[in-house]
Amino acid sequence: MPPEILSHIIHTLIQDPSTHLTIAPTLFCVGAVCTHWRRTVWTSPQLWSVIQLVWPALVIDDSYAPLKNMVPFAQLFYKNSGSLPVDLSLFSSRWDPTAEQAEELMKIILKNGKRLRSLFVTSLTPTFSDSFIQSADTELPLLETVKVSWDHCPDREDSRSLFCHAPRLSCLHMALPDNIFTDKLFSFKIPSNQLTTLHLRGFNPTHALYMLSLCPLLVEFDYSCERSPTGLPNRIGTLRVPVTLTRLERLRWSILKTWLHEEVDGFLLKRFAFPSLQELTWGAVIDDMEIEDCEPFFACIENSLKVLNCYRAQTWKSLDIWKKFDHISELRLSIDRRNSPGFKFSDGVKSLECLTLQPNQVNLLPRLRSLYISFTFSFLFAVSGGGDGYKNEPSLEFAIICLLYSRRRTAIDVDLVDDFISLDYDPNSDHWQHYQRLEKFHFEFSDEADGDRKFDWDDFDDYIGEFDEVTRDAKFKRTLLSSFDVMW
Repeated sequence: MPPEILSHIIHTLIQDPSTHLTIAPTLFCVGAVCTHWRRTVWTSPQLWSVIQLVWPALVIDDSYAPLKNMVPFAQLFYKNSGSLPVDLSLFSSRWDPTAEQAEELMKIILKNGKRLRSLFVTSLTPTFSDSFIQSADTELPLLETVKVSWDHCPDREDSRSLFCHAPRLSCLHMALPDNIFTDKLFSFKIPSNQLTTLHLRGFNPTHALYMLSLCPLLVEFDYSCERSPTGLPNRIGTLRVPVTLTRLERLRWSILKTWLHEEVDGFLLKRFAFPSLQELTWGAVIDDMEIEDCEPFFACIENSLKVLNCYRAQTWKSLDIWKKFDHISELRLSIDRRNSPGFKFSDGVKSLECLTLQPNQVNLLPRLRSLYISFTFSFLFAVSGGGDGYKNEPSLEFAIICLLYSRRRTAIDVDLVDDFISLDYDPNSDHWQHYQRLEKFHFEFSDEADGDRKFDWDDFDDYIGEFDEVTRDAKFKRTLLSSFDVMW
């Protein structure tokens, strides 16, 4: 194989940060395959421009100690990459350097700061974090992407500047640990007026809104916070509202177990506007919102929103909020115990019934083309005795069939149907003048009470005939142990 092609293949292999599981840098392992590969590795500067410094997850004995010093590795990579821009990844989940070690490594990075194109850092320890933050205020003319996570919560308020001398920086990801036990949070000053992508995890939710309000060019904003104490400062009063972000296309917002979530969720919907929003991922029980107060938000996205992701169980008692999304073409529901405690088998059936088109009713989501559903129930069996518990529960399989039938053939009354009688699709019927036919369907099911119990059509052969009939015109159909996909 010509060295040029082999070099390109190797470059593709080493680019994915999630694959770095070895102690030594990945490039060394690749170069040890054979003489030809080794020669290609050591004579291809573009391969060395991807600098991956991985500290050992477990130090078995002192023989691994030299690997904990990444400075020689960094020097070698910079030397062999020539003058090319570099992509630097520091995987430091088990590395807690002394101040001297951190400073030495930062000197190497800063010396070549004008070549840095992307920076990926995991699990910054307190010592390394301080050195990193100080270095982040240097001149970085080529830097475009930064992803950094801390393994600790700050012990003081930190409002220092980060990457304010990086004129090309457009993508910034910052993450704190899931468990926040302090009200002293990072509130860095970032070059917000140039960012197009901003991901935040674990930050004070009100400060996240503040940062969002400062980014006029954002195309994608992703925020999540698992839990935080009741002592978090409320910074909503610092926002200049209302806020309109004309370029935002993708918004992900999820706050779980946070005392401020109701106020912050409502504030986001009431005081922010995203006229170009195409994809909304919402990790909250949106039924609880004051719909009338949020009317401008929904009116603003009516002509742009196409995809809605929800991963909190909805009560379905009030369908008014769902009617605000009648224009979407894709819905994704991902519900489990973690985001919706107590979600039961019957709740899953109810969700499917609410999405089923029924005659002489105002049905939900008439323009739906793609539907993806993932359920993980807190408990499945209504009574003890294993699979017999299914007898006391409504039929999930039949609910799926009714849903697919109503979205492919014609409306069906799930409360009155006794025998399943298949009808052919009539494009000229009144029904299909108002509704879009479903084109993609994915369903995934599991039960936490029994890890071996998954959704499998082979276990429910009472409905296999009906399922095959409803999906007989499908272009693609795949049934796996715990899920199935249908595409028409």
